[in-house]
Amino acid sequence: MGQLRKEGLGTLILGNAANNYTGGTLVLGGTVQAMSSTLPGDVSVNSGAFLTFAQNTDGTYTGVISGAGNVIKEGNGTITLTGIQSYTGQTTINQGGIQGTTSSLNNHSVTTSTSNTALIFNQNFNGNYSGSLTGAGALVKYGSGTVVMTGASTYTGRQSNAVGCRWRQF
Repeated sequence: MGQLRKEGLGTLILGNAANNYTGGTLVLGGTVQAMSSTLPGDVSVNSGAFLTFAQNTDGTYTGVISGAGNVIKEGNGTITLTGIQSYTGQTTINQGGIQGTTSSLNNHSVTTSTSNTALIFNQNFNGNYSGSLTGAGALVKYGSGTVVMTGASTYTGRQSNAVGCRWRQF
């Protein structure tokens, strides 16, 4: 089956896990709202458009997000991004968390809106993160690798790491 194209203002909600189109999703305008289980394939988000992950349970998105658009996380669950994300827009975590590695998160600018949100690195290899982190949410690290924060971060939230983890921030 072909590509899903979202044009114009407004929000398209993908709420069915049976979505099986294979051509990816193109967000030309407005918002596509989905859960990791309802969004098949890769997504391209145009400048000024939004991809919103809205889910209250943890989930994994294996596709790639590209384009100049923005990614928003809503709902109490954590979304794990495993693909190498290439989008250049802003990432905003309004609820829950976004988890990945320095490779999959690919130096994006991230805002954690409230103290109960989190940007989570989970990796067993060393990596650099040059994206900026702002807001009141937590910065969390799991795994044995070192994450070197080189971006201009002004977050005010807590920093947390599991046993055996290391942070280096410049």
